[in-house]
Amino acid sequence: MRTVIDPFKIKSKPKYHPGRVFQKLGSMLNEHTSKKGFESFALPERSLPKNGERDSKISDQGSQDTAVTDTQRAVLLEALLITEPLDFPVCEIGAYRGHTSRFLASRTRRSYLAVDPYIGYGAWKEDMEIMLDGTKGLNNFKHFRMTSGEASKVITGLGFCFVDAVHDYANTKFDGFTYGQKLVSGGVIAFHDTDNPQFPGTRRAVYEVANSEIGFDLLFHVEDLVVLRKR
Repeated sequence: MRTVIDPFKIKSKPKYHPGRVFQKLGSMLNEHTSKKGFESFALPERSLPKNGERDSKISDQGSQDTAVTDTQRAVLLEALLITEPLDFPVCEIGAYRGHTSRFLASRTRRSYLAVDPYIGYGAWKEDMEIMLDGTKGLNNFKHFRMTSGEASKVITGLGFCFVDAVHDYANTKFDGFTYGQKLVSGGVIAFHDTDNPQFPGTRRAVYEVANSEIGFDLLFHVEDLVVLRKR
């Protein structure tokens, strides 16, 4: 089992702690390397087959509370339904205002675990309140207000995981390897913002996870969304 350093664990140290300074320098180098090799870390495109019945379920789901597009939402729904026979929970890393959380959690019978500490990095307490209000009434929904590293200590086997958290190399790599290894055989992990030049580290990290010893097959790849299935 591969162990990857948790960036948030290092960030908990004092600002001028040697480990934190080293992490900062390493992060800058990794992002530079990722940007320089951006094109080389692209994965093949793999679109969603036409399916009018499932597509119709998402036709009215657009919202300013999410960066997930209708096309990406359709792919996430397909991936979720593919894993529905697996009797293992669904997990989302980075819930923001809960729009995607509500959409997916309402379409599965399984437990839905949303991980987001709401300490900045794109999501604050006000966003959490919107998320909690929007997911009220979903009996299968549970929020873990902690970092993905902290949550990884209590979350075990998974059937599906959607990673849409901190978009840099170190964090995407940590989430990808940590939660990718928690998937059961046939389980799926999806990554958002994989083709955006603003987040070159995310693309590189997903490429490395996809080609890692964990053993994944590319299930879908549409603009800014990669979905991998564990063998």
